[in-house]
Amino acid sequence: MIAHEIVEMIPGKDAQGVCDDCITAALGLSRRQQAQRVTSALAVTPSYHRWQDECYMCGKTKLVIAHA
Repeated sequence: MIAHEIVEMIPGKDAQGVCDDCITAALGLSRRQQAQRVTSALAVTPSYHRWQDECYMCGKTKLVIAHA
């Protein structure tokens, strides 16, 4: 299941976040929207934060997600 694989990729608390593009590439997803749908849904829960920052994988400043 894609959602479970994405959750496993998200860094822990107090870590730099990861962007949807890197999640997409690492998991071999066909479209970035697959990752974006899952990370957007997770971001509205108290367990995750989503913000503009440097992605720990690619180093680009983008919208990233990590555990709260």
